[in-house]
Amino acid sequence: MKLYEYPQEMDKLVRLATEDGDLSDELIGELKHLGSDFKDKVVNCVKVITEMESSIDSLSAEIDRLITKRRSFKAKVDWLKTYVHDSMVRMEMDVVKDDLFTVRVQESPGRVEIVDQSMIPPEYLKHGDVIVLKAAIRDDLKAGREVNGCQLVKSTSLRIR
Repeated sequence: MKLYEYPQEMDKLVRLATEDGDLSDELIGELKHLGSDFKDKVVNCVKVITEMESSIDSLSAEIDRLITKRRSFKAKVDWLKTYVHDSMVRMEMDVVKDDLFTVRVQESPGRVEIVDQSMIPPEYLKHGDVIVLKAAIRDDLKAGREVNGCQLVKSTSLRIR
């Protein structure tokens, strides 16, 4: 019998006892058996709950360990990319080719750096919350137009294929 069926069975037995008006030994035995079976079911459910809670704790610890490991690997990858990039720039090498990889120091298209937002012309601002339209500014700066309060910053990055 399932745990949720016990209250229905108990109600049925109580109804039988009240209809008959007297508790037979058989009915009392059935009520005791039902109660002990219910207790066993509850205890078994609680055992499963505690086992699952223990698994949750160990899984959380493993997740934390893996997150820490991922962060460590990410930091090492970032450091190695910077190391290779800086070394290639110092050696004035733009490309290193191999059978497996092509490593290239490539100039970025440039990013807009806001020097003084108050000097930016209104056509580069979106109203409501003040949002600077950096893509439009970048395009105009690349085209040689001057945009007050902004400058185009060029940099290089490492491309691995």
